[in-house]
Amino acid sequence: MNVTPLALSGLLLVAIAGGPPPTGPAAFAGTYGGSLWSSGRDTPSTTTLEAAGGLLTGRYSFEDLDGSTATGRLDACRIEGLTVTCLWHDSYGTGPLGMNFDPSHCSFKGEWAASIVARDWAPIGMAARPAHR
Repeated sequence: MNVTPLALSGLLLVAIAGGPPPTGPAAFAGTYGGSLWSSGRDTPSTTTLEAAGGLLTGRYSFEDLDGSTATGRLDACRIEGLTVTCLWHDSYGTGPLGMNFDPSHCSFKGEWAASIVARDWAPIGMAARPAHR
């Protein structure tokens, strides 16, 4: 009769693990590979989000028009459900970034604007991180 407690324990673990997904900064932390729209073309990009002290910040890189790697940072990030909004900063300026994550927090689709007052948004496309964290 040792089978019953094991089965019950397994059910309890599944019920606990099946709760709502985490939504704090750590749930979004990781490195995501994908592409973004820049200089009139789709270009490879990497976005890394970091959680520290209850805040979410990050950095990114993408292939610039001349083939070099452009880099930037993300700050002032806010989380609302599965949506993360940040400000991006790089040699081209500063502007808003919006990322809409899937429920597993393993990928996102997003948009960025060329400046804080810009009305035209450019797609980031899908960015995903490896299955392991």
